[in-house]
Amino acid sequence: MKQPSTKFDIARYVSPEMLVRLRILGKYKWIERTGRTITPDGRGSTFTYPPVPPEASELVRIYRSVYTLDGMLDLFVKSRAVAGGLKIVAPSREQCEAMEHTDANIPFSDFKSPYASMVFAWPNDWRPFGHGLDVTWMGEMRDSTFFSTRLDGDRIVTGLLAHDQFPTIEQAIRNSREEGSHISATNAIERVAINLCLLMTIHRWTQRPMDRPGERKAKKLMRSRKRRVREAGQRMLESLPRQFLLSFDQDIKLVDRVECDESDGKGKPKRPHWRRGYFKRQAYGPGWSKHRTIYIPPVMVNAGRFQGDVADTKVTYRL
Repeated sequence: MKQPSTKFDIARYVSPEMLVRLRILGKYKWIERTGRTITPDGRGSTFTYPPVPPEASELVRIYRSVYTLDGMLDLFVKSRAVAGGLKIVAPSREQCEAMEHTDANIPFSDFKSPYASMVFAWPNDWRPFGHGLDVTWMGEMRDSTFFSTRLDGDRIVTGLLAHDQFPTIEQAIRNSREEGSHISATNAIERVAINLCLLMTIHRWTQRPMDRPGERKAKKLMRSRKRRVREAGQRMLESLPRQFLLSFDQDIKLVDRVECDESDGKGKPKRPHWRRGYFKRQAYGPGWSKHRTIYIPPVMVNAGRFQGDVADTKVTYRL
C-alpha cells in the first residue's frame, strides 16, 4: 500500500501565535480523562485539569473560560501533535474505502497506536456519507482515543472512543454517539483512522521528513549577507513545526473483488455488495501459545455488475 505524497500546511489550521501556545501546552498532560459517569452528551466520561507549571497553567485558565469541553479536547490533541512533531498519514481514496469496510474485532488491550498523536490528511474524493473532509487530529489520553475532524466549511466535529467501556474496538466504534448530523461521518472517520493504525502495527512502515511550507524561504534568508536577515530566517525556521509523512514499505492488498455466480434464492444472481473485512487475533507457535493480529481484506462481490461509484455504497450495522 503506497501512500501518496502530500503537502501539509500547518498555517491553514493554526495561526503563528497559537502555534507558540500549542508548543507550550504540548509539553504537559494538562487535561486527563478521570473515569466514567452519565453525561448529557452520552459520552460517559469526565475530565479534570491536573496542576502544570505556570507557563501552561495560565493558558489553560484562559482557554477554559472561552472553550467548551470539545474545544479543550481539540486543543489538547493539537498541542500534543505539534509538540511531538507532526506525524501525518495521507491515505488514498481506495485505502479509505477498504478501511471503512473493515471491522476491528480485537480488544483495546491489543491496540497500540504508532504514535500518541497523529494527523490524517484525507483525500478530496473520499466523502463518507456525503461529507467532505479535510484533516483529522487523533490523540490518546488515559485509556481513550480522541478525534477532532475539520469538515468542509471549517466545521469541527469530535469523537471519543473509551477503551474501558467496551470489550472490543469494533463495539466501541459502533456504539460511539456524537451530537448533530455528522454521526455517520464521524464514525466512518474513527473506523478508518483506527484501522490504518492497526495496519501499521502489522506491516513495516517508514517515517520520512516532509517539506514544510516556508522552509525554503527561511533557508534562503539564512544565506543572506546581512546578519539581521539571517537571524530573521533562523527565527522563521525555528517557528515551523517538524513534519513527517508515515508510509508503508510495501504494497499491501487492501481489497478483493470477486464475481459470484450464486443466486439469491429466487434464481437471480446476487447483487453487488460488500463482504466486510476484519482484523482478528490468530494463535500460532508451539501449542498455539502465541497470538498475532492479522488483516482479512474486505471483498466487493460482483463488482463488475455495479454501475455506480463504489464511494456511494454503504453498509448498515445491526447491533
